[in-house]
Amino acid sequence: MFPQVAECYKSSTADAARNQLGSRQPHHLLRNLPPSSGNKYTPQEIRYTLEASVVQPGLIRRTHKATRDVSFHPVSTIRQPLHSLKISKNVNLSTIASELICPPLTYEVEVELQNGPFLLLGHPIALGVKIMHMNGEKNAISLQDFQTMLRETTEIRARGSIQAFTRSWVIQTMTNLRQPLVAANRPTVGSVLELDDRLWSRHCVPVHLAPTFETCNLIRRYKLEIRLGIEFGRNYTRILEFEFPAYVLLPSFTRFTRSCVGSLEPILDRWERHVPKKE
Repeated sequence: MFPQVAECYKSSTADAARNQLGSRQPHHLLRNLPPSSGNKYTPQEIRYTLEASVVQPGLIRRTHKATRDVSFHPVSTIRQPLHSLKISKNVNLSTIASELICPPLTYEVEVELQNGPFLLLGHPIALGVKIMHMNGEKNAISLQDFQTMLRETTEIRARGSIQAFTRSWVIQTMTNLRQPLVAANRPTVGSVLELDDRLWSRHCVPVHLAPTFETCNLIRRYKLEIRLGIEFGRNYTRILEFEFPAYVLLPSFTRFTRSCVGSLEPILDRWERHVPKKE
């Protein structure tokens, strides 16, 4: 019904230099058409309309016209295999008395998006949380607070200016969990503790969100924020926040194949370059 891509032009730095020399050769880009989203009361509304005209022949020519709004959702393709995204943070626990005897206890907390930045509407987040005991004596470790939230940003370019609209969508929030982390054996130095994924497997990405898209004048992007409240032993609770880029897709139109739409590759590469690995 509609073409899968829209034609648009952006001027690069090299183009600007050529324009100064009197040559105008704009850089041509192809972008996927954005999906239907929003409503008439929001500035970021995206609506598609199908118009048809039928000419009735005869002595008196008549033209019949009809208009109907249609819903449009582009097809997305993801390359295989999917590469996970990981962010690690170190937690140092110490008191003035303990520092005189031994170095502070150190833990490494790692959060992993197992499917990379890709999130499917109506599906749970493929998430993994691990804690590695780096040194010192063992402590009982438990999860006290857990929250996942999507931050949506829509950028609109018009008449030489840019407007940005941001909204937040809480997927799951839980407090006072007191859920111990599971260890394959006793939590000795170097052991890895894993959080049970049943905690979040029943909470899904909201189905009413619009998928991620980018055109020359309109961009919809997401960030996934994960907040963990972890208790390391008695009276040692730390709040850790992790932020990932997220690419939201429609599951019914998603094909996990070995090929990838060309416009997705630079976006994925740009994410991989900007995700921090460790603090």
